[in-house]
This record gives sequence, C-alpha cells and structure tokens, in this order.
Amino acid sequence: MLLVAAAAGTILSIALVVIGIVLVLLAVTRIGGLVKRILVGIIVNSVLGFMVLFAAGYFFGMTMQYTIPEIAAVLLFGLPGVGTMLILKVFGGIALAAI
Repeated sequence: MLLVAAAAGTILSIALVVIGIVLVLLAVTRIGGLVKRILVGIIVNSVLGFMVLFAAGYFFGMTMQYTIPEIAAVLLFGLPGVGTMLILKVFGGIALAAI
C-alpha cells in the first residue's frame, strides 16, 4: 500500500513538472514572438530612416556629418529621428555638412 502511494506521488510530481515546463515554453514562445515583432519593426524603421537620410543628401544636397549622436538618433528613432534632424537643419539648430 505504501509503495502504491509513493508511486502515485512520484507520478503526480512528474506530471506537475511536465505541465510546468509546457507552460513555461508556451510563455517563452508568446513573449519571443512579441519581441521578434518589435525588433523587426525597429529594424525596418531604422533602415527606412537611413534611406531617407541618404535620399535627403542626394536629392536636396543635405548630408549629415554622421557623428555618433546622429547615427544613434536614426538607429533608435528611425524616420522621426531623421525628420527631427532635417527640421533642425532647416532652422539652423544643428550643423550639417554640405556636399
């Protein structure tokens, strides 16, 4: 009788561990999907920001000096960062290199 109770306790603990592992894996995949979606959005926004920055330099003769703060602004904020820098350039807020 004692052996059956011990076996039932062992089976129950194994079942709880398996259920816990499955729940953790489900949570990680859901969070991983969310993180992946956010990272893809940030990367796309950054690439578009650099494209607009280079297009502004090519078509309008405005080029950045490509210092660390300007690159960081484009990487972090993408298109809004480029828009802010271009507006500041037009109104004389930041120094940009001329072609």
